[in-house]
Amino acid sequence: MANQSQVELLQRSVRKWNAWRNRDPSLQPDLSLADLSGAVLRKANLARAVLRGANLSGADLSLSNLSGAALGLADLRGANLSGAVLSGAVLLGTDLGLADLRGANLFAATLSSATLPRADLSGAILSGAEDLTQEQLEEANGDESTRLPSDLKPPSHWIGKTAEQTEGD
Repeated sequence: MANQSQVELLQRSVRKWNAWRNRDPSLQPDLSLADLSGAVLRKANLARAVLRGANLSGADLSLSNLSGAALGLADLRGANLSGAVLSGAVLLGTDLGLADLRGANLFAATLSSATLPRADLSGAILSGAEDLTQEQLEEANGDESTRLPSDLKPPSHWIGKTAEQTEGD
């Protein structure tokens, strides 16, 4: 269960949250099961945060640091994760349907059983992603600049597309 005082601090001010995180970088915030749907968390430092089962649907997490975060079973449907750093994050069973992941860094992220229907992966870094399947890519949108693990290939509906052409797909 989430630490309610941490949830309230994050909802009140990302600037104050980041200052709090910078004072003690070893902290591992517990935001599990928190309802942060629609929250504006742009540029939030959520590195190593526990967000298991959290509702982040429609949240703005653009340019946020979620490296090493535990996001298993989280709801990120329609979330803006453009430019976010999710390297090493665990997204086991996470719902990323319609999420904006343009330019996001998912290097070495674990994507086992994550769902990606109509997620925008244009320009995302997925090289080194663990447990990413061709089937997951087939349900997502992407373009020529999306970097994939060497054992996967861009789906045919990505071929020849640029980032500008995937917007609105």
